[in-house]
Amino acid sequence: MATSLLAAVLYLPVGASVAVAQTSPFLWAVENGERALGAGRMEEAFRHIQSALERDANSPEAWGLRARWAKAAGDSDELAWSLHRELRLRRAQGASSKTLAALEVRIRTVDPLAAELFRLKDKFTGRLEPLADRYEKDGRPHSSIRVHRQILALDPGRVESEEAIQRIASAPDPSLAADAQPKDLLADISAEWVASFDAAHDTWDTRAEDMGENYVTFTDAGYEVLVRAAEAMDQMNGFYR
Repeated sequence: MATSLLAAVLYLPVGASVAVAQTSPFLWAVENGERALGAGRMEEAFRHIQSALERDANSPEAWGLRARWAKAAGDSDELAWSLHRELRLRRAQGASSKTLAALEVRIRTVDPLAAELFRLKDKFTGRLEPLADRYEKDGRPHSSIRVHRQILALDPGRVESEEAIQRIASAPDPSLAADAQPKDLLADISAEWVASFDAAHDTWDTRAEDMGENYVTFTDAGYEVLVRAAEAMDQMNGFYR
C-alpha cells in the first residue's frame, strides 16, 4: 500500500502572490512585447521577447509570442524553430491533446519536413517503446537504454524515455554509471507554469498530489517541494531496499 508523505508548508495569501506575478519582469517583458508587436514596432518587440526568454527560457507563452513575431517579420526559419520549441514545452508541461494537435497543424503549415518528422516519430516510437520495455523485463538494461536513446533521437525531450533511462541507470550496477545523470526535476517547466500551479494548490483543501511507485506525496507548499520530496522518498526507498 502506498504511503502518504505530508510536506511542511508555509501559507501565503493568494492576493500577495498575484500582486508579485503582475509586476514580475517576465510578465512586464511579455506584455510590452505584445504591445510593440501589435503596433508594428518590430525591433522593440524583439527586444522585449528576448528579455522575457532570458528570464524564463521554458515559457511556451514567450516562445509563442516569438513565433508571432517571426510570422510578422516573414522569417520562416525562426517561425518554425519557435513553434517546435513551444510544442516541446507545452507537451512537457502537460498541455491538452487539443492544444498539442493545433500546434502540430500550425507547424506543418510552415515546416515542409514536419509532417514526415511527425509521421516517423509516431511510427517508430510506437515500435521502439515495446522493444525497450521487453529488453528491460528480460534483464538487458544496456539494450533498453540504447533503444530509449533512439527514441529520443526521433523525439527529443520525450519525458517517458528520459525517465526510463534514469530509472534503469539508477540500478546498483557499475556498468550503468555512464548513463546515470542527476535528474532535473524542473526541466522544461517554466517559472510562470510553476507560479500558476502553486496558486491552484496553495491550501490543504486544494493540495497537490504526486503518485510515485512507492509513495503518494501531498503538499500545499508548491510544485518544487512536491517533486523534490517525492524524489527524495523514492531515493530513500531504493537505498533501504
